[in-house]
Amino acid sequence: MTGPATWTLNGMDLGADLLIDGEDSSGELAFRVVDKLGGLVALDVKTAPLPFGEVLGRGTGENLAHLLEELPVSILVDVPRREIGKLPLLIRPDGVTGGIEATLEMRGNALDPTVQLSVQSHALALSAVPHTPIDGVVTAAYDGSVGKVQIDLHSPTDPLLKGLDQVTGMNVTTKIDTSDSANPRPEVEMQVAKDISLELAFVLGTPPPGTNPDTSYATINWRFVRNWSLETTFGDYGSTFADMVWKYRY
Repeated sequence: MTGPATWTLNGMDLGADLLIDGEDSSGELAFRVVDKLGGLVALDVKTAPLPFGEVLGRGTGENLAHLLEELPVSILVDVPRREIGKLPLLIRPDGVTGGIEATLEMRGNALDPTVQLSVQSHALALSAVPHTPIDGVVTAAYDGSVGKVQIDLHSPTDPLLKGLDQVTGMNVTTKIDTSDSANPRPEVEMQVAKDISLELAFVLGTPPPGTNPDTSYATINWRFVRNWSLETTFGDYGSTFADMVWKYRY
């Protein structure tokens, strides 16, 4: 079964196409938003086959809802690069210049999805805030199976990071580890040599009872062989530990 449909809204064309397989009840949804300059948003959704026998056996709506929560699905959203000033008026923010692009990918099910988000800016600037135009990339990853969120930021034109790069001569990146929601952990990583990096981490909350009391950490990461690294960490309350890490590199 397929059901294409189109709409027009303030100079934008919206199109949706739904396909449901008559044999296994798997589904595909394609949704597009375009204007005279090209694509604005592309959304693609695919679901795994829906076991109708199990659906009928579940009986109640509540049981059916649980089944749908467990149904594997993949979602991909793509926002192609576009200059802010060339966006349709309906979605164009005031006082913002430069360009932006983004992708979002989700796999798994509604209970424990894996989500990857990437947003890239090109000479992005706000007229209300005197600031150097920013070229940067923000990535976020969520692993529903462990409830972990990690956010990374890299911006060679950001004044703070650019200043650190110029003063130290090192590549500097930042990220926020929110795997422990009560104690988010901002981190700054500096590549000091080809195979050596220095990472500084700060615990914003209060360490829970029974854990290390340190609120600041410095980690030296030495990749001494292609897949092997030695990570040595020092805490501000005297904690010291080392890890031998093996990573498979594609």
